[in-house]
Amino acid sequence: MDRPFDAAVIGAGWAGLGVSYVMTKAGLSHRVLERGRIGETWLTQRWDSFHLNTPKFQTVMPGDRYEGPDPEGFYTHDEFVALLEDYAKRCCLPVVTNTPVTVLTRDGKAGVYRLFTPVGELTARAVVIASGSLNCARRPELARALPRALLQIDPSVYRNPQALPVGSVLVVGSAQSGGQIAEDLAMAGRVVFLSTGRTGRKPRRYRGRDVSFWEQKSGLFDIPRKDFVGPDGRIAGRPLLGALHTISLQSLSAQGVALLGRFTGIAYGDQVTADLDDVLRRSRHAQAHARGRVEENYGTNRALNGRALRSRSQRKPFWRGGSERPRL
Repeated sequence: MDRPFDAAVIGAGWAGLGVSYVMTKAGLSHRVLERGRIGETWLTQRWDSFHLNTPKFQTVMPGDRYEGPDPEGFYTHDEFVALLEDYAKRCCLPVVTNTPVTVLTRDGKAGVYRLFTPVGELTARAVVIASGSLNCARRPELARALPRALLQIDPSVYRNPQALPVGSVLVVGSAQSGGQIAEDLAMAGRVVFLSTGRTGRKPRRYRGRDVSFWEQKSGLFDIPRKDFVGPDGRIAGRPLLGALHTISLQSLSAQGVALLGRFTGIAYGDQVTADLDDVLRRSRHAQAHARGRVEENYGTNRALNGRALRSRSQRKPFWRGGSERPRL
């Protein structure tokens, strides 16, 4: 049997290539096994207008630094994959593409892990699983009860407004993907309903700089993981931010997106049922989160880009009940 590698890495994305770089610098023998191409998830599970919401000066690989002309710009998914490919080639990382790991076992007697792939077996003393945590769709149980004729897709499948059937669209969830996709649809002239969640938000810009610049300066990114993981092991949802500019429930409402509360189901085939009393609470929660986040991390909230909710008489995009429910 071939001598086992010091380690094997599963996944050739941002994390997997970064780990490989460190191992290479340390002289550890290893292989990076990727089910598809380098950055496969970024290639196949992002919509057309997608941009990373971390600026270029932060979107760097270990050992690199951004030296281009647009440090506070944002990469498209294709540009980011090109960055990953260049990094793997430039650093001579041992990446094996189109090689999914189908079985992983531990051989306690031999003191190694066994990784089985369609092209053979590999053994290693350690395994790093860097396959990502956001590439498998997770739908609420309620989705099973929706009519079969109602098209349901996940953000990983969404590409652009033109690819969807004619008619209005309900977006469930108001975090990063939900907020950005709702805006993408609204800008294309689609009728959009957004079922909101208890997600905070952040301004994209603060005192003339990208908000990430101030978060980095404040030491926010140096907080140990143990200090922000809940007792149940969960991490609080990331606040709605927007990639190229601030996105908030207020800005979406101003663009004509009808804000709803928690989605509770579909009645009579195409009528949305939602907890309508919840939407204002959630909007205020997001606004309070934005103020609190800035005050806590940067000391002031005077430069917030978000706007307060309009008065009730002006809040036309909100559906507030009546004789008809929103129809899809």
